[in-house]
Amino acid sequence: MFCQVTELDKYNIELQLDNANKDAILKTLSKPFFAIIFAAYFEKNHYIKSELELMSNFIEKSINPYKDKYPNLPDTLARLAILSLERDLGYIHKSEIDPMIDCEQLLRSGYFFKDECNNYAFSLPIFIQWFGADAIRKKYIDIDEILASKEKVLKWRYSLSILFSQITYDESSEYFSKILFKMPGIASIIIRDGIFLEYSISLPSADICGKRIYECMSIWLKAFKGIDFGLQEDHIHTNTLAYGQEGGFIIYSWADKYIGQDVIEFSKKDFRSRICERVVPAQATWPWIVTFEELAHRLAYNVRNKKWLLNDSILQQENLWQNKKTKITPYITSDQKNTSKWMIGSYSKEQLLKRVQDTYFKALCTYKTFVETFLNPLKSQLSTYLVLPCELVGNLQYICDENKKLLSHPGFSWYMKPLPISEQNQISICCKDEDEIWNNSNNIYDDLIMAQKTLRKDDNIFITNNIHSGHINLSETPVTNIIYEWLEDDLKEIGWL
Repeated sequence: MFCQVTELDKYNIELQLDNANKDAILKTLSKPFFAIIFAAYFEKNHYIKSELELMSNFIEKSINPYKDKYPNLPDTLARLAILSLERDLGYIHKSEIDPMIDCEQLLRSGYFFKDECNNYAFSLPIFIQWFGADAIRKKYIDIDEILASKEKVLKWRYSLSILFSQITYDESSEYFSKILFKMPGIASIIIRDGIFLEYSISLPSADICGKRIYECMSIWLKAFKGIDFGLQEDHIHTNTLAYGQEGGFIIYSWADKYIGQDVIEFSKKDFRSRICERVVPAQATWPWIVTFEELAHRLAYNVRNKKWLLNDSILQQENLWQNKKTKITPYITSDQKNTSKWMIGSYSKEQLLKRVQDTYFKALCTYKTFVETFLNPLKSQLSTYLVLPCELVGNLQYICDENKKLLSHPGFSWYMKPLPISEQNQISICCKDEDEIWNNSNNIYDDLIMAQKTLRKDDNIFITNNIHSGHINLSETPVTNIIYEWLEDDLKEIGWL
């Protein structure tokens, strides 16, 4: 496609790519729209930085021919983007378009098409989102209006991400701070979507950069109050930041407590806490990115090391059992002599089924309380949390020979189907000779989608339909393992891991 547009017989695009971003850019260029943009405005010795850079280039060059005749065209497109976004990317009637704009010229610009009833629509969703960002920045729509509901925020999600990549640091203090305090769970998505791949080669002074990182971290911690990131030892001040700059790199570390100053000069000789050294994205909002990634690192550490223990729960019982502080077994034990090469062979078919049913029921009943205790500010985005209460449907494949000896390690397939909010969690796990769930997966997915649209209408956007398949793992902490697996999957979906 690139060669056809540029009429170049031979050209190695990969040689023009920054090695650090090569995989991401090649993924971008695998999308026909971005490949065409790159080819149309191709310049030798100019490597690609991001989808956002390609879009910015495209918008600028495509609007330039109309600037003299229609100097207000960008403003018009921004206002039309508001109408389209509010209608779920829907049509705009000709009567709603500024009469000073020649609609035929609008069509020739390539941004719009129309139907036989004079209804106009943007030709690609990315145009709507791009000009939507422009509308926010020009205050044609108030950020508070967008943040009025989760449904509305999600309509404007990509516009907010584009805006995040374009605004100044002072503007971000207004816009992004409001997003954090009103919709904290949305913040990670906006950041992940709106990061440039190019790195900065110049920064403000160390004093300014250190102050901005400290300010951003303090706002994050206020917005996510209730999650223990280990950065407010006295529960009042954010821990002291040690900060410095060397040759385009920033070097920083957070103290274990607040030592009377917000920011101190960094010295490798004097500072022994975790040290971070990195370049930063070439955008004014980079202090938000740096602080978010620090929080994500700390959250990942807690999740992958299972640091949170829910008191007076099955998790605490399993912890005591694992550490040999109790003789009370927290799970259903085996009931027969092992005649196979697998430890699971010490369970009869009936006893293993009971253990699996018991384990997953306890996990369902515990997960909601676990999330509300340790990650409450993020609960409105966590897929497994939002699907509860649910019916967990599973097939346990326990394949034996005529002597009831295991022929293979038992397999387990399962999925979660939402129930009305007023109901209790249910378990529907049974033994099968074949995997009926995977064999009927298309119908199951259709059923799940319908159930979510009906029973979780407001949360449907964050619920991921999955059919899980694997093997039963007999550990000393089965419920703990399942809960942390669910949590890790949920956090990955929203960009925290």
